[in-house]
Formats: sequence, structure tokens, C-alpha cells
Amino acid sequence: MPRLLVHSDAVASGGAEEVLRVLLGGLSPQWEVVVVGVSEEVSARIASARPGTRWLTVRVGPRWDLGSILRLRHAFAQVDPDVVHVNLTWTGGNRGGGVLPIPLGGGDRHHGP
Repeated sequence: MPRLLVHSDAVASGGAEEVLRVLLGGLSPQWEVVVVGVSEEVSARIASARPGTRWLTVRVGPRWDLGSILRLRHAFAQVDPDVVHVNLTWTGGNRGGGVLPIPLGGGDRHHGP
């Protein structure tokens, strides 16, 4: 089963998070979904759109905080996703961008025919 990691750095739910909920609610059941966020409330709300979705919250600091980037990278690697979807706010955009260029592993998995 392919695994989708959904990341949001929002600290409050807004339009983008609601659109993400619609997306997850309509996603094929063949996908395992894990939500990784910086707000417990936002992560839980996004995950609630899809029964059985796991979610976790990562403590983050200021925009350029290396510790935040490393904690997010560790969380992403623990999930070991096949696909990553990132919803970034303007203020948090550099934090998520620092995580993605690092190989997360799992590149040898193949789910096609």
C-alpha cells in the first residue's frame, strides 16, 4: 500500500486546510495517509477527514530554526512516505523546504504493475 505524508505548517485551520481535508476525504482507500503538522489541533482536524488516518505533531521554532528542520526531517523519515504533499504558509515556507531535499529513504519500493 503506498504511503502519503501530508505536511501542514499552519497553526490555525483556514481555507487551505479545508481544501486539504476535501482532498484526503476523496483519496482512494488504497493509500495509507499520515499527517505531520506543527499544530496538534490542525493536524487532528486534517486527519479527521479520513477515518483511520494517523497524525503527529512536531514542535517547531522560528522560521530559520535548524532544530525545527531536523525534527521535521526525522518525522518525515520515520513515516517513510512514497509521496509527500506539503501545505506551507508564507511564514513557515522555508522550514518545510529545508526538509524535502534530504533523501527520506524508501526509494526502492515500487507499487506499480
